[in-house]
Amino acid sequence: MKSALKTRPVQRLEHLDAADFAKDYLAAGVPVVLRIPDCNAKQWTLDSLRQTAGDCAATVRVNTDKPAYKVGKAYDIRTMKLREYIDLVDTKSAGNMYMAVQNISHCFPVLQPDLPELPHLGKLHQGPFLWIAQQGHYEYCHIDPDDGMLLILNGRKTVRIFDDVNFRRLYPNPLGAKGRTLQAQVDCDNPDLEQFPDYADAEAYECTVSSGEMLFIPAFFWHQVTSVETTVSINYFFGDSSSSQYLAKIMQEPRYSVFSFWFLNIIEQNRLSLSFHRVLQRLDESIERFILKQWHEIPTAEQKTKLRELVLRHCGLQDVPPMTDVEIATMAKHPPPIKIRGLRWRKNDNDDSD
Repeated sequence: MKSALKTRPVQRLEHLDAADFAKDYLAAGVPVVLRIPDCNAKQWTLDSLRQTAGDCAATVRVNTDKPAYKVGKAYDIRTMKLREYIDLVDTKSAGNMYMAVQNISHCFPVLQPDLPELPHLGKLHQGPFLWIAQQGHYEYCHIDPDDGMLLILNGRKTVRIFDDVNFRRLYPNPLGAKGRTLQAQVDCDNPDLEQFPDYADAEAYECTVSSGEMLFIPAFFWHQVTSVETTVSINYFFGDSSSSQYLAKIMQEPRYSVFSFWFLNIIEQNRLSLSFHRVLQRLDESIERFILKQWHEIPTAEQKTKLRELVLRHCGLQDVPPMTDVEIATMAKHPPPIKIRGLRWRKNDNDDSD
């Protein structure tokens, strides 16, 4: 049983200065399509990337045509030279492969001088990352815990974006799912409304982003991307420029409902680890360390209290576990980390890192 998804267009602007973008789109959580500033990266093609960075190693996802991939639950990986992957894509022999989220500074440093200057990025959290998708690739619907800017350098991608009001209508995978993102159980191309009936009420922004354009995707919004044609793109994860504005933004409703689910998903990833009891004992410190690592911000006392109470309530506790005299005497300088677990192969993301 299927029904047509209700959609609305994304605004497109030729010119938008950084201050107006920060106020009217970044802070407000409104997608927008802009023009990419002049840069050499706008000239990238499969052939030029093969020539410039072809000997660099790339990690490629495989089995991306399987049902488990379309709901973000599983995929395998292979490592090969970039030129090998491009040759497969060029000759339409890549099958179910997809080169995704390759950190340019680590994997392809030779490409860095070509990158644009983007004054719209307030505070960079991660990236930029390089993606090369063959025509027809469906990327599973997911949520990133950062504001995102997707730049199409060569090709076209169609993007569906669901705001925070639609969070439950996309049926996130159960708490404890691996990785830094949240994944939806709904295949947006072929939704099963008998299994996921609330998806019938979902509404999405929808647009096709072409060469020379960039799309702003607000933090904690579901988004699903399909490559209309073979496409070279890069993306950045970022947040508001001030020292505390990003965390304040995502801890306000309705976005907080999504953020709190995401945070509890990370907590659930850690529940079976040997260090989790020590995390609970020093919960405020561990929360502060986690927030600082993710977004380069220090939470206020009120924010730490709110997150501490969220975790304790989820774990069925009234208060943090007490420390013995021996534990206090031998306590490490730094609190035990809350880790994002899963996807160990991915370079320079925050998964499995201290």
